[in-house]
Formats: sequence, structure tokens, C-alpha cells
Amino acid sequence: MTPRRGPLARLVPRDPRGVARLVTRATGLRAEVLGGSLVLTRTDCAVRTETVRLLADRIAGGGEWEAVGGCPVDMPLDADDFAVPDLLVRKAGAGGRPVLAVEVVSRAEKGRGLSGKAEWYAAAYLPLLLVVDPREGRWSLCSGPDGAAFTRTGQGVYGEAAVLPAPFAGAVPTAGLPVH
Repeated sequence: MTPRRGPLARLVPRDPRGVARLVTRATGLRAEVLGGSLVLTRTDCAVRTETVRLLADRIAGGGEWEAVGGCPVDMPLDADDFAVPDLLVRKAGAGGRPVLAVEVVSRAEKGRGLSGKAEWYAAAYLPLLLVVDPREGRWSLCSGPDGAAFTRTGQGVYGEAAVLPAPFAGAVPTAGLPVH
């Protein structure tokens, strides 16, 4: 049996990235493809939105860095896989490779934050991952990706600054970040 070929058949994407784009446009959800599976995340939480805005200002406020949202990080093991962090930080104006991803744990996230997702960023050799958890008022900073995991992790609570290693010079203040 051959598939039907109606007038809409050419509008439906056949690749995972295309499906993810279509779902994002239609629903407003953040769509990622991880391990061949489509992963959808709500982005309409006020606490998450405010946390992302504050962190973008605090990390990129000096002008040397730019923080952008909605940019995918390609996964090296499968051309269809990609993650979309809440923020990606890279040198301002260069449009170059990101050096820091920021993930804000959603209220509905099950388990221990984004520990599984950290492995994806390590596989992509993203140098730094900052995970902020407004449910508990905690943060984790992962560094030293080896292709399977991050080799170093620092943790703290809101109010303690997250000290960023090179190439950053300074720390990200976490005091005043919103909690659920």
C-alpha cells in the first residue's frame, strides 16, 4: 500500500528537526530531539521567564558576552539530535561557539533536576553548564566535559555566587532569583 499524497503531504516535515520546528510554531512549546525522541517543554512559567531574564542580564551585562535564548545545540552522535537550553552564552558580536548553557529546571521536572540532560551537553563538549533550580533555590555549575559527562561540578544555594571558570572573569550572583 502506498501512502496517500494529498495537497498537505509536502507541508508535513519528514525529519525530526522539521517536526520539532512545526510543533514549536504550532504550540509555543520548546521542542528538542534527544536520543531520537521529541522532548517538549513548557516555556510559559513566570518564574522560569524571570530567572532567564535576570541571568541573561547578570552574565552578559558587561558587554563582552551575549546571552541568547532559543538557540539549538547540535549533538555530535546523531545529526537529528539537538537540545535547546534556556540561554546560550558566547562572545558578543562573534556569533561563535557557545561556552555556557543555562538550564532552568521547570516546576514539573521529575527527579533530580536535569542530570540526564547534562550528559547531552557533555557529549556536545559544551564547556560549561549552569543548572538553576527554582523549586529548591539551588544551582549547579558543571565543567570539564569529556564526551560522556562533566568531570567537575560545583553546587550552591541562591544567595551564593556561581563562580565561572575561564574564559569568564567573575561570578554570577544568584541572590534575588525567583523561587516557586
